[in-house]
Amino acid sequence: NTAVGIYSTAEKIIRAMGNFQAPIINALFPYVSNSMQVNRAETFKMLSKVKIVAVVLLGVFTLLGYIFAYEIFQIIFNKDLKESIVVFRILIFFPLLSFLDQYYGKLILLTNGMESQFFKVFFITSILSLILSVGLTYFFSYRGTAVANLIIQFLVFLGMYFYARTQVTRTHAN
Repeated sequence: NTAVGIYSTAEKIIRAMGNFQAPIINALFPYVSNSMQVNRAETFKMLSKVKIVAVVLLGVFTLLGYIFAYEIFQIIFNKDLKESIVVFRILIFFPLLSFLDQYYGKLILLTNGMESQFFKVFFITSILSLILSVGLTYFFSYRGTAVANLIIQFLVFLGMYFYARTQVTRTHAN
């Protein structure tokens, strides 16, 4: 129960922080879907600008969250939750990786009819998630769970990028 409490305290803050980028992706999705049909090259240029701005903002956000983790927990909980802060610092990269996975997955793969590749990434990472989560949690408790989740989020991003890069490369070549 203690380990679950330590992990869930940090995870709730990370999820709340990550929820700021979801409306941006959801708002862009219908526009990008339509725009891809009209002018792919211009759509990719616009998406590239969005990605740069978002990565810079989320990168700064991540760095500040990492540096000021203790102060964030003091403000929210008014307690010294050292172990939750450790988990928080592991998971602080989650919102940035989540944005990138949604950028490449939703905004590129799904808008270009690559649903099978999109779902393939989730299928493979789901299996890996189960294996990693059980193993790392068993050996390293809540820290292992945090590391497993971060690794899986990174693999989701890499998988989406792997398939999306062919679309980006093809558009820039034309």
